Amino acid sequence: MQNFVFFSIIFTIITFLHYLSLYLQYRYRVYTIFFKKRDFFVHFIFTSLLWIIWILLFFVFFPNDPNYNLPFYNQLFKPFGFIMSIFGLILIILSGYLLGLRRAWGIRYFEKNYKNDIEKRGPYKYLNNPIYDGFILFFLGKALANNSIFYLLISLECYLLFNVFLSSFENKEVYKKF
Repeated sequence: MQNFVFFSIIFTIITFLHYLSLYLQYRYRVYTIFFKKRDFFVHFIFTSLLWIIWILLFFVFFPNDPNYNLPFYNQLFKPFGFIMSIFGLILIILSGYLLGLRRAWGIRYFEKNYKNDIEKRGPYKYLNNPIYDGFILFFLGKALANNSIFYLLISLECYLLFNVFLSSFENKEVYKKF
């Protein structure tokens, strides 16, 4: 249980730092003041390193403790969970590809005359934040495939941090124009 608390705190801190990085640029142009033309590059490297560190820590050290199994588990959930995880990864990759790396990482906060349109293709036709939803599906699938309450809690945390906290800031800025 201590490992879960550790990863949960790290995940929350990284999500907050990602948000803070975008907010400081959006509100005060902090990166532009200090790094001029390399502002987006510095933001990209900073937040990418944070997420890469969390992903490496997560997949190398995250527990799958048999004492904390799902109370409603059935062996039929294992293939369904695996398929759900694969679908979540495909959704993340496809959505990121449709947006492009710069746009997915928040370029609109760094360019003054950025054309801020809403994506209408692929999963964006049906979902507001398919990259975030892909993470939730991935961890829900991992919870079912591994019979792990930890992954279920991480998927809940993904929902709260991404779809409630982070997307409220991002969507407010995007839909302001429309």
